[in-house]
Amino acid sequence: MCKTSNITIRIDKTIDRLDKFDLLYVPGSTVVCSLKQDETFINWLRTGKEVTYKFSACTGSLLLGEAGFLIDKKATTHYKHLSSLTPYCKVVSNEKIVEDGNVVTVGGVTFSIDLGYILRRNFSEKV
Repeated sequence: MCKTSNITIRIDKTIDRLDKFDLLYVPGSTVVCSLKQDETFINWLRTGKEVTYKFSACTGSLLLGEAGFLIDKKATTHYKHLSSLTPYCKVVSNEKIVEDGNVVTVGGVTFSIDLGYILRRNFSEKV
């Protein structure tokens, strides 16, 4: 159970592996710093290695990076955390949206609407 402010989130079910999905989306959060240090979580995230599309918003890109999904990629994150992204990718960009092959990172949660348009563009022909 996780409690933030006045919201309580209870987990009823977990997924052992992420490799069955077409898309992996990692949002940003205030707990990213602790999740980057959580070996169990990062190893679980790595089970999505074969997932075709990897998207993140805000500091979620730091988790994609920690999992090894940004190697040789251009990526972005929240502007206050751009320097934290340096060890994980080839190019750190301050653009609000970065598409590099099958990896899309957006600079902040407010750009998730733009991310939705990218999702629609990438998947509307396949549905």
